[in-house]
Amino acid sequence: MSNAKLSGDVRRFMRLTPRNPFVELLNTLGLWRLWMAMGVTDIQQRYRNSVLGPLWLASGLGLTVVGLSLLYSQILRVPFQDFAPYLAAGLMFWTFIASTGTEGCHAYAGAEGLIKSLQVPYFVYVFRVVFRNVIVMAHNLIVVAIVWVVFGKYMLVKPVEAAFGIALMIIFTTGMTTLFAAIGALFRDFMQIVVQVFQIAIFITPVFWLSNTASVRSEFLHFNPFYYMLEVARAPLLGVVPSPHVYMGAIALALGSLVAGFVAYSVSRKSIVFYI
Repeated sequence: MSNAKLSGDVRRFMRLTPRNPFVELLNTLGLWRLWMAMGVTDIQQRYRNSVLGPLWLASGLGLTVVGLSLLYSQILRVPFQDFAPYLAAGLMFWTFIASTGTEGCHAYAGAEGLIKSLQVPYFVYVFRVVFRNVIVMAHNLIVVAIVWVVFGKYMLVKPVEAAFGIALMIIFTTGMTTLFAAIGALFRDFMQIVVQVFQIAIFITPVFWLSNTASVRSEFLHFNPFYYMLEVARAPLLGVVPSPHVYMGAIALALGSLVAGFVAYSVSRKSIVFYI
């Protein structure tokens, strides 16, 4: 990904005058080198002069999985070799969803200088946030892979269903981030609200506890959007095909978040520069 290609992409799209949000979205997809480079640079800056870099997050996830699995496997009376993979995948995906949503609230405000100096679609800064968290999730995947190998779970993985589930989760977080970015630009306190919501939501979402221990009609599952996104991505890694109910819920949430994010973007895109 050379600087010459990045510069050429930016110059080409700076000559465009976006007519509507759909055109801006298409232009942003064409600028994939730019927002990918931004995401990589964010990770490099965050862990500059660090020995392990983003692997610190992976090591932290590994220690958390071991410690909590030893505790909760006893409390829930679940074999350690079964609970550890369940928790590892759940924490990896939850960290991705929560971090992307939280950082998305600051997507525009954190890029104030770039927004006021570069004439590129604001979608670029949303995709930047999502992509850098995809990179972090990829590092955390190392821990999950180790857990799968240690406990012999790698033979159970259903790769097609897992890839589809992760894709739905990324689509959902992209729409959520677009929505949160628009709201966060107008109301700076919104990020604090989102942080507190995620702090509570992790305990009412089957991350630390097993989803099959709750009734199928439990409000913690039926009305919890994060349950569907976790289950559709985690279950295939554990050798289980998600139920049609879970697939329908995850697809509806992914599409709904895209629509909500796109509407928020359409309404706020012309005034964002005045609020950041």
